[in-house]
Order: sequence, then structure tokens, then C-alpha cells
Amino acid sequence: MKFSFGGLVLIVFGALVLARNLGFLNISIAELIGTWWPLGLIVLGAGFFFAPDGNDHKR
Repeated sequence: MKFSFGGLVLIVFGALVLARNLGFLNISIAELIGTWWPLGLIVLGAGFFFAPDGNDHKR
């Protein structure tokens, strides 16, 4: 199974929105995104940095 960062982000975001809509969380999704969006850029950049580029030819 291949890891999909985008899929994981969508699952977590959907779970947070659903929990808020059902009254389990008393948080503002917009405030969370406004505070933590730079972390997403850091994680995305680290993912690009450590991802194999496909130019490595093994002999």
C-alpha cells in the first residue's frame, strides 16, 4: 500500500469538521488553519526534499 499524504490530510480535516459539526469539539476550524498553516508548508517541503526523484538508475 502506498502512503498518500494528501489522502491523510483530507481524512484528518474531514474528521475535525465532522466532530465540530456533531458538537464533540468546540473549536474554530478557521482559527486552527490560520494558526497552523505554516506547518503544512514545512511538511510538504520536507516531503519533496526526502522523496526519491526517480533519476537514480540502479545497475
